[in-house]
Amino acid sequence: TFFLILSGLLIDSALLNLNFISFTNYEKSYSPIYMWSIWIIFIPYYQIAFNKFKDKNLVAAICGFLFAPFSYYSGSKLGNLEILDTTSLFAIGALWTIFFPISIYLYFKLINPKEL
Repeated sequence: TFFLILSGLLIDSALLNLNFISFTNYEKSYSPIYMWSIWIIFIPYYQIAFNKFKDKNLVAAICGFLFAPFSYYSGSKLGNLEILDTTSLFAIGALWTIFFPISIYLYFKLINPKEL
C-alpha cells in the first residue's frame, strides 16, 4: 500500500516538476496532499478490478497509455489541476504505460501474493 501511495506522489510530482501539469495557486515541488488521497482511494481497485490484468502486461500497458491521460484530463475539468499542453497527455500516457503493468505485478507479487 505504501508503495502505491509513494508511487502516486512521485508520479504526480514528476509531472508537476517537468511542467506537464500544474495546480492552481500551488507553488510547491511535490503534488498537493489532496492528490495523495486519490491514490489512497485508487489502491482497492487493484483487488477489485485490476486483477483482470494479472499476467497481461501488454494489455495493462495499453490501458495505462490510453486511460491515464483521460483520467488526468477529466480531473482537470473538475478541479484545479491543469494539463499544460497536448504533449502532456502523451507524457502521462507514456509514464503510465510503464507504471501500470509494473504496479500490478508488484501488487500481486509482494502485497497480495496469494492471488497469483
